[in-house]
Amino acid sequence: MDIKRGFNRLYLVLAALWTVYFLVVYPYQKKIEAFEQYQKEQQICRESPGPFGLNSCLAVMKGNYEGRLDFNSKFWWLLLLFVLVSVPAVYGCCRGAATVVVWVVKGFRRRSQKTSTPAQNEAGSVRSPSQKQ
Repeated sequence: MDIKRGFNRLYLVLAALWTVYFLVVYPYQKKIEAFEQYQKEQQICRESPGPFGLNSCLAVMKGNYEGRLDFNSKFWWLLLLFVLVSVPAVYGCCRGAATVVVWVVKGFRRRSQKTSTPAQNEAGSVRSPSQKQ
């Protein structure tokens, strides 16, 4: 089993999902949230228009809504920058953590003798695999 290749493939799939979420789904969710906030603000204006009247209150709320949409559409590049920076950073952190874990696990393994193999005994004579002690 090739763990590095499997990790790379898994990471590519997750990175693609992450990218699609932040560049497509997240902006759409923000537009929905802005519209829901606009509807709540309209309801507040209808219940209590304030000293300047209903039309003035609704105009302010519409300006707030358009400002939120404008902010989301002007700063799309920030989301792109976030994705371009976060994807390699997360990859590097995961690979680094995996390397450290492998290094620590290898530290607990027994060291094999460099001059002898399992078929050799302590005296250095070679035993056949069928011989038993």
